[in-house]
Amino acid sequence: SKQWYQRRVRGADVDRAVGGLMLAKFRNAGQACNAANRILVHSSLYAEFVEKLERKVRKLRMGDGAVPGTTVGPLVNERAYQRLDSLLATSSHETLCQPSSSPLPAPFTPPRVILCGEDTDIPLFHTEIFGPVAPIYFFSDEKEAVR
Repeated sequence: SKQWYQRRVRGADVDRAVGGLMLAKFRNAGQACNAANRILVHSSLYAEFVEKLERKVRKLRMGDGAVPGTTVGPLVNERAYQRLDSLLATSSHETLCQPSSSPLPAPFTPPRVILCGEDTDIPLFHTEIFGPVAPIYFFSDEKEAVR
């Protein structure tokens, strides 16, 4: 019922959802077949979710995985880097957490959050990303979320 759905949204544990997403998206620099690619957030929680996610993503440290404190390593190779770079070039949406340039050379790519709003007509929505990129979309009701 609609009331049940609304109670579930109001009672959502945003901190827990963000923590789960950090594992689901950024583990192995997002290079896993089961990594999250389309992050759908109810419109009433979108601002809070994005704010908390951005704070966590900014704490990620890119570098050599053998160095203590590193949380995001490189992409698997230059071809993977070029593929991700081309995919990102198709989006003009606001990007959070992205430095103007990567402090490390390719195939390192900085973790980022892309605010896609309701725009599901972009390649990011229809493609496995295989990188540390979290596109966030919002929806208002169940029908909108599963269309």
